[in-house]
Amino acid sequence: MPTNGLPEKTDPPSDVPNQTDHSSDTFNSMRWMSYGLELAGVIGIFTYGGYKLDEKLQTLPWLMIAGFFIGFVGMMYLLWKELRNIR
Repeated sequence: MPTNGLPEKTDPPSDVPNQTDHSSDTFNSMRWMSYGLELAGVIGIFTYGGYKLDEKLQTLPWLMIAGFFIGFVGMMYLLWKELRNIR
């Protein structure tokens, strides 16, 4: 026992799976599903914001369409940056 009174850290037994193994198919699929949900959420928020501005300014549907494209282009840029970091 160390001098500080705490037990020593030991490595887990070899038959216990590594919990931080990020190469598994489950981890990869969850990561890509989260990107898809984020993409849909951001596009939905920008589209809804454009729709509300259209209602207020009486310009339907132009700001809603602009909101969609701003959200889409922004998310494509973020996904592109993320894909470059994977390599």
